[in-house]
Amino acid sequence: NALQVRGSRAARAADSGIYIERSLVSDEGRQVGAYGGMSVEACEDKCDANSACNSFTYGVMDQYRGQCFLKARTVSPADSATSTDWNRQRFRTYYKANTIDGGRYVERTLVADEGRGVADYTGKSPEACAALCDRNPSCHSFSVGFGASNGGQCYLKDKVVTSRDAGTQHAWNQEHFRTYYQVKAAKPQPAAPTPAPPESKMETKDFIRAKSCKPAAIIVSTRLCMEAAEALGITPTRPRIVPPEDSALPPGCLVGPGLRDWSAGMYFNSLGLQKGFFRPESSQPVEGTEGYDLICKREPYKLSAQDGACDSGASVEDRGECEQAAQWLKLGAMTDVPGSQMWTAPTGCYTGPGGVLFNKPPVSINSASQAVPGARRICRTEAV
Repeated sequence: NALQVRGSRAARAADSGIYIERSLVSDEGRQVGAYGGMSVEACEDKCDANSACNSFTYGVMDQYRGQCFLKARTVSPADSATSTDWNRQRFRTYYKANTIDGGRYVERTLVADEGRGVADYTGKSPEACAALCDRNPSCHSFSVGFGASNGGQCYLKDKVVTSRDAGTQHAWNQEHFRTYYQVKAAKPQPAAPTPAPPESKMETKDFIRAKSCKPAAIIVSTRLCMEAAEALGITPTRPRIVPPEDSALPPGCLVGPGLRDWSAGMYFNSLGLQKGFFRPESSQPVEGTEGYDLICKREPYKLSAQDGACDSGASVEDRGECEQAAQWLKLGAMTDVPGSQMWTAPTGCYTGPGGVLFNKPPVSINSASQAVPGARRICRTEAV
């Protein structure tokens, strides 16, 4: 249940909100907005711009990465975390922290280890205690008392407190004291240059490096990905397998900047090719993202030998894909096999004396025995 302050917003004014990350709460409250493809900072901005928003849920894993759900609920560190492992692994809660002194001090539950006492005062508000801490070079945090018997007590401490420090387990202290710790704006540092994707040829007779390509042209095997890298002059040619936590990247064969501890180069996203996420028959282009280019096949379809069959896994068995393949190969319009010929014609997508035809009987039949003189199957160049 560790908490984490978003340091990038440490210097923001209090009315804009400083957000603290924590484990997903069990009660997220009413939803007041939802967005996809967002960074944490962009989700913070959406929450700031929505007067009803006091916290948000953020997706950090799989296809949920970047999902941003704004919530009306005011969350605190004491709120119970979800007990559902599936939700806990994929989502985090971010909530607006109570701050003072222009957002430079964040209020939290009293820490178990407060550190060494620097000075003690009475009759001080949290803001006045913060001013005293600012004037004392040894002070990095302070505790303030609340309630009839402890109100106004101010204890300056030398400890550098963070949101990750364990809170006190003493119930009376939890109720009557709060810790305030400094959130200092870090000196701006020049951003480290992102390693650029390696340069290469943009196309060969078999492959093309592009910002987008049709799903049928996506490379679906590491073997062909290596061949493409070699043909385009990208080194090293062996692609690194994209880890599950980055599977939201485009599917197939990619070239792009450094990923995690890896240098810029070739990648292969096999998880993005799973059924349900990747549909080779779709006409909707797959777009490159976050500086990644796609390596695509120039010719995703081919014709079999006359009266021949497609390789295993390379048959075109979807009507929409058959129509797309006919257009790609410039074979003209596709038509369906007449019902009277359904049981005698080959199954799948093929071209023959009647043009491009598609046949899918309601039950499976042995297509190997079906033959039309001069017919040629339309096949994928790479098995899926």
